[in-house]
Amino acid sequence: GVAEGENHYIAEILPREVQKNIILVFGGLRLIDPDGVDIHGDLSGRLQDLLAALLFYSSSDERGAVPLRKLEKIIWSDIPKEKLKNNRNVAFSKLRKLTSKMNGITIESDSENVVLKISPEIRNETAVFFKLIKLLSIKTKISSDPLAEEFINIIKGGILLQGITSAWIEKERFVIANDIIEILLRRCEYLYLEGRYENCNETAGIINMYDPANEEAFRYKLKSL
Repeated sequence: GVAEGENHYIAEILPREVQKNIILVFGGLRLIDPDGVDIHGDLSGRLQDLLAALLFYSSSDERGAVPLRKLEKIIWSDIPKEKLKNNRNVAFSKLRKLTSKMNGITIESDSENVVLKISPEIRNETAVFFKLIKLLSIKTKISSDPLAEEFINIIKGGILLQGITSAWIEKERFVIANDIIEILLRRCEYLYLEGRYENCNETAGIINMYDPANEEAFRYKLKSL
């Protein structure tokens, strides 16, 4: 009897669906291949940094292009100029080798840009996040429950690219946190006016993850009690 009860409990805490073919960035970079295995750990620190930068900057560009000069500045600033090209080529070749396990990620580069192409079969959390930020910035969309729920589910994952400590991401995290707070406060306002106090309270609570001292969020929490 006891053992059976324990098994039942374990089944309850396992995630309902095993994620496959997905690139996650909130709570840390994770590359889940078609078999459900996270392969990002096979990359060295600098390669994780490079992939993170490609994901982040390509998702905010229409063509998915990231200027090579930008990458040189943020990833290889410590490499002497004469060794740069060789270092870069080795890095891209290792990155291509690993990402090929995902079936559907290609990295193309020329003398000016690097283009990251990700097949629609792979869920790219970064791209989904940027699309939602854009949509939820439109006044009429803040009332959309499905959009708001998807947005909140993503950001609840944790800190954007947690574990990557380079200066470029520290700066971007700050900008992104402000965008997130702005959207969540507008969502709180909408929920409060709709009389959905419990939702409003929950949403205000999520702002605490990004800004524990946010006064507006605190006011919504008080008003929603």
